[in-house]
Amino acid sequence: MGVIIAVVFIVFCSLFARGQEHTADNKIKDLEEKRPATISLLSNYYGQDGEHGAVNGGIGSQFLESYSQEAAIYIPIRDSSAFKVHAGVDHFTSASLRMIDKYKTEASTAQGNVSKDETRKYGNISFDLADKKHNSIHTPTLGFSTEYDVSSVNMGYSWTKFFPEKNMSYQVGGTLVVDRWLMIYPGEFRTQVMGYQYVGTNTTGSGGTSGSGGTTTGSGTTSGGNSGGTSGSGQKMTSSGGSGSTTGASTTTGSEGGNSGYTTGASTDTASWKEVPVGYAKPIAVTGETATKGGKTYPVDWRYSWAITNTVTYVINQRMNGAIGLDIMGQTGLLSTPFYRVYFDDGVSTELDKQVYIEKLPRQRLKAALYTRYNYQFADNVSLRLGARYYQDTWDISALTASVEVPVKLTGSLSIDPFYRIHLQQGSKYFAAYGKHVYSTDGYYTSDYDLAGFTAHKIGATLRLSPLKPLFSLYNKSASSIFSMPSVGIRYAYYMRSDGLKASSVSLEMNFNL
Repeated sequence: MGVIIAVVFIVFCSLFARGQEHTADNKIKDLEEKRPATISLLSNYYGQDGEHGAVNGGIGSQFLESYSQEAAIYIPIRDSSAFKVHAGVDHFTSASLRMIDKYKTEASTAQGNVSKDETRKYGNISFDLADKKHNSIHTPTLGFSTEYDVSSVNMGYSWTKFFPEKNMSYQVGGTLVVDRWLMIYPGEFRTQVMGYQYVGTNTTGSGGTSGSGGTTTGSGTTSGGNSGGTSGSGQKMTSSGGSGSTTGASTTTGSEGGNSGYTTGASTDTASWKEVPVGYAKPIAVTGETATKGGKTYPVDWRYSWAITNTVTYVINQRMNGAIGLDIMGQTGLLSTPFYRVYFDDGVSTELDKQVYIEKLPRQRLKAALYTRYNYQFADNVSLRLGARYYQDTWDISALTASVEVPVKLTGSLSIDPFYRIHLQQGSKYFAAYGKHVYSTDGYYTSDYDLAGFTAHKIGATLRLSPLKPLFSLYNKSASSIFSMPSVGIRYAYYMRSDGLKASSVSLEMNFNL
């Protein structure tokens, strides 16, 4: 159904474009048009919360806060050639990352370095190289991104061809992203979770009260003598178990839980707490390529992502324009997240003893997205922008996204742009909720709700101030402007998903001309 809607929309726009007369006023701007150097600064706050954290196998907090600072610099060189720089810093705090090492014991207290605030740094440079003779622009790009456990490099190239006589342009591009991952597993997969188990024997001499033996079961209950003993957790995660003690031929007590048992006569009671492995998870050996960071050694894996984009942009008449496009994408290598847990349907209710593995997904994925955009100018101060996108991949995820924006110019300098987007997604065949997967050695499994089926809504608005004269300017001695601020905008968006995830973001953009 989604394919039909998207295709019909694209065909309608294309046929409509062919039926219109092209006018001289709608030709693509001359490549030699002079543009100033610009600097755009963007500050963003993003916050979300939900109850399906993938780090904990699909349950638990999805709380996250992110503060981003970005800068984009555009420097014209000649004709339409230009040098562009984009860089930013994203600092985020995530409750789910703190769950990477959620089992803290006396024998395993080390916390992973990623289970705290994280900072991501990124940037790229690109060149617009104008070819006036062929009405085209060549754009090579090179960039990077780095955070604690992932470092990336990316490169790309795009070619834009203008057809002034048809009021059209065509852009084709390709990108390659190489990610190097430090394989940070959940704590119990790096170090065996240790607990304490009470073990011992009880023998009774003549004249005493017989005892059935001071043994400890897996649940942590010790019974000794007629009426007492020690009851503890059995897996003394944080010194929570009891510590039984015996004195010669007199008294045996349990310090936490149960009633003390009193033994008379000549008895011998030997018992102790023994540190033993607990929990289902077994540590994953560090093998193959490794890297050391922060004094810790991690396995290394790689991810390669590529994309080919195709977009046709066209002007229909003075009031209408649009675009259609098709993107083909692929990935190979590590496509799962190494610190995401998956819990299985094994009949066990205690999480620590439940069958658990880290997320496992295929090491290949192909994606395709078909999209269209249509803009209509109702009047000098009111516009309509429509968009639609259909997505499909080899993990059986399909999605349809539709959006609408209605920019309105309130005054000569103030405008508002309300928007709404709906996203309908069919989930991956590899997804199941907490405790719902059935394990098989050659199967794939995830409990990441981003790969599940859901419906999402996003609504918000952008308020922009862009007067005919700059908001402020600095001048040199000859009264020429050397620095000005032509516009500023603030944007708010609210996002909600049918699985309970809610998020909001606030952005402030300031633009400057040099």
